[in-house]
Amino acid sequence: MEVNKELLRRYADGECTPAEKLLVEAWLSESDVISGEFDELKIQREYNVRLAAIERFMETDGGAKIIPLYKRLMRYAAATLILCTISISAYYFLSAQLSNESSEFVLFENYKSIDTKRGQKRTIKLTDGSTIRLNYETLVKVPEQFSDGERIIYLSGHAHFDVATDPDRPFIVYTENTKTQVLGTSFDINTKTAGETEIIVTS
Repeated sequence: MEVNKELLRRYADGECTPAEKLLVEAWLSESDVISGEFDELKIQREYNVRLAAIERFMETDGGAKIIPLYKRLMRYAAATLILCTISISAYYFLSAQLSNESSEFVLFENYKSIDTKRGQKRTIKLTDGSTIRLNYETLVKVPEQFSDGERIIYLSGHAHFDVATDPDRPFIVYTENTKTQVLGTSFDINTKTAGETEIIVTS
C-alpha cells in the first residue's frame, strides 16, 4: 500500500484503519519536510471545517433561520394588522350581541314563545281580546299580561292579526326589520318574503 492524497485525507479526517495509520505515520517520520507540509495540510483542513461550521451557524442562528430585519418588520406588521382586525371584529360582534341581548331582555321579559312547525297552524287568544292566527313555521313572543301603556309582541314568520280596539294602548308588532303599530284592525304580516316584511291590512 502506498501513501497517496486519498490516504492522507483519510488520515487527517481520522478515518484510517490502524494499519493505514501506522503506514502514514511511518511515512511522515521519514522527512521533517513532509511532516511539516502535512501538518500545514491538517491545519488548513481544520480551518476549512471550522469556517464551514461558523458559516452554517451564522445562517441558522443556533438552529433558527436568520430572517432579515425588513422581513421581520413585515411579519410583525402583518401579525399586528391581523390582531387588530380580530380585536375590532370581536368588539363589534360582542357589542352587537350585548345590544341584542339587552333589547331582547327589555322587550321579552316575562314573555313566552309560541311557535308552529311545518304543516301546522295555530290560533292564539290574547288577554286583551285580540287573536293571532299563526301560519306554519312561525314564532311569536307574547307577554303573560299586557302593560297599561302598550301591547307589544314579536313575530317571525307569517300571521294574521285581529286586534281588539283600545285607543289608550297601541298594539305593536316587532319583526326583525319593522315595527307595526295599530289601535284596532285586522292585518297580515309575513317576514318570509325574500328577506323582506310584507304587511297587508285586511280591515
